[in-house]
Amino acid sequence: MNLSPVSLWLLPRTLLLSLFTFVSLQSAQSQIYISEVSAFKGLTDAVGLDSDWIEVYNAGDEAVDLGAYHLSDDTEEWDKWTFPSLNLQAGEYLVLLASGKDKAYLADYWETAVYDNDVWRYYPAYGPPPSNWTTLDFNDIVWETGEGGFGFEDGDDATEIEGANGVYFRKTFNIDSIEDLHYIYLHADYDDGFVAYLNGQEIARSATMEGVLDSYDAFTTGLHEALLYQGLAPEGFLFDELEYLLVEGENVLAVHVLNNNSFSSDLSGRFFLSFSGDEEELPYGPTPAWFLHPSTLLHTNFKLSPGEVVMLSDEEGNLLDLVELDPSLSEGLTVGRQGPDFETVCVFDTPSPFTSNQGSSCYDGIESPPQFSITSGWYSSPQTVIVYPSSPTQVLRYTTNGDLPSETSLLYASPITLSSSSVLSVRAFSSANKLPSKSSDLTFIINEENHGLPVLSVITDSLNLWGFEEGIYVSGPNASPDYPYFGSNFWQPWSKWSRLHYFDANQELQ
Repeated sequence: MNLSPVSLWLLPRTLLLSLFTFVSLQSAQSQIYISEVSAFKGLTDAVGLDSDWIEVYNAGDEAVDLGAYHLSDDTEEWDKWTFPSLNLQAGEYLVLLASGKDKAYLADYWETAVYDNDVWRYYPAYGPPPSNWTTLDFNDIVWETGEGGFGFEDGDDATEIEGANGVYFRKTFNIDSIEDLHYIYLHADYDDGFVAYLNGQEIARSATMEGVLDSYDAFTTGLHEALLYQGLAPEGFLFDELEYLLVEGENVLAVHVLNNNSFSSDLSGRFFLSFSGDEEELPYGPTPAWFLHPSTLLHTNFKLSPGEVVMLSDEEGNLLDLVELDPSLSEGLTVGRQGPDFETVCVFDTPSPFTSNQGSSCYDGIESPPQFSITSGWYSSPQTVIVYPSSPTQVLRYTTNGDLPSETSLLYASPITLSSSSVLSVRAFSSANKLPSKSSDLTFIINEENHGLPVLSVITDSLNLWGFEEGIYVSGPNASPDYPYFGSNFWQPWSKWSRLHYFDANQELQ
């Protein structure tokens, strides 16, 4: 199959499904498939951010060099993102993050630009440093120079700090070209806490400094023992926002290390800064012996949304595979192909990145949400709602307390009358091989005074609010008996999945 991007775009959108079917039949001749796609994130990248993802699979008997293959979500630009040259072995899966970050490389080569035993400029924390001490503009000529690390009493400090509960230190280094770099890796060995800055931007702090204002007389919230002198690797922090954090030319790493209290028996600060990139481009030194390469994935230059297509093509412009993302996709659902022939396209409710979809349930699609006879709004009298299924295979179930309707919720059989302010939620379950629809929600505000202000209707499962184990409005199983009841559910930094209706000041649903 050899359709140009122009010829595909000229096809009416109503014929995309026909093209998809044709590709489904032709893809059996291809060795590389798009095996699974998530448009609702689900994988965390190396720096801790959630991302959409695409999985490809080599169903052939031989390895394939992907260097000339392309991925795209744009029917006008099939070669939107190009794979780097790497071999995908027979029977092997490759997962890429559709993050928009455009990283056609892995962090597999590293060099260290700043070592703990370099000569640094330092200042014992006898008083506050100048406010710009973390920046390139700061002139640190009056600070002392010393070999790192810094501290006292651990036996791992090249420069002893006397009579201070902390120490500030800075080290400059050069960047020839930011484009030559892939990732930044900071390693911190400390006792008891630290805050680190790159060119004035805070990049990392120890868990013992969470919620603590970084000042010369501050103390950490807990104890932390240095690791290197025990033969253990230090704590690592990975970054990929290179253009935001670095400049070409001189840069500065600035660190404040501090103790847990004024009676502490020791203090330690040893820091390393490393970069990944192409071997021939990095001008720095070897990484320490304990250095372990972080696990990274390739990133495409586009993100995904339900209703889009994902296309795989080769250097000759052959469309090898195409997967259409159902517009009704929601969190936790993926689309892909199920072996052994890879002709069957499924919606999966159990994502399986990095491995076969063979054991996953294969659904033909997702039921469309049901429709209502009236809309959400403000009413002065009870309202009766008729719910209309979107297809003959739908079985409708509903709740009136915010819960997401399940297969055990009330069965809709006749119009529902609501006489007071409440929420009606309805989902379509399937008598065919389809997954349930998203929830259709109605918010009724009945006989309520209008204060001329916008109103938010937040709809969530009742257990998210009042459940003993995870309800955010209750004490829960781990509450301390005394005020302020630390350990209670309401102290936890939890997020709960919710639905939302917004009414403007004129009571109009927006």
